[in-house]
Amino acid sequence: MLSPVLRSKEFALVSELKTGKTEAFTRLYDQYAPVLLGVINQIVCDDQKAAGLLIETFTDIRSAIETYRPEKQPFFVWLLTRARQTANNAVAAPKNTSQATIRLSASGSVVVTQPAHSFDKSVAVAQSPEEKQKQFLNSVLFGNCTPEEAAGSVGLPVASARQQLREALLKLRQ
Repeated sequence: MLSPVLRSKEFALVSELKTGKTEAFTRLYDQYAPVLLGVINQIVCDDQKAAGLLIETFTDIRSAIETYRPEKQPFFVWLLTRARQTANNAVAAPKNTSQATIRLSASGSVVVTQPAHSFDKSVAVAQSPEEKQKQFLNSVLFGNCTPEEAAGSVGLPVASARQQLREALLKLRQ
């Protein structure tokens, strides 16, 4: 729980941000950037990418400050949520922007392949859900990948991938 003094300072900062004062945004950045950068870096595990995502986060905060409602959640929690969403979206986005390759096989059938990922060099576009889950679990458990990286590599949403990881770990414990 915030002390009344901190709560009033936070309220004043948010009010100034909502009116568009540049000095308020500078204070916001100076006060919260180190913490938010740490959170983002924990998710993406890449200092350069985290720095870029921090800029994207503050751009998002500036454009969405009008949506902040102090009665719903503390300001710091709102900032953390924005930072996490930005980082998770970046992790969930495909890392390789190459297009899928479409070619004609010798028998005359069309073959579509997805560009190879660093985790598995033979990833095909049409994978069954079981194959995706197996590849995801292998990447996390044996490939030294974070759940976010592994989910992005197989095209699974991060939230459902984390749930699958929890379920798999529960099965292993039994």
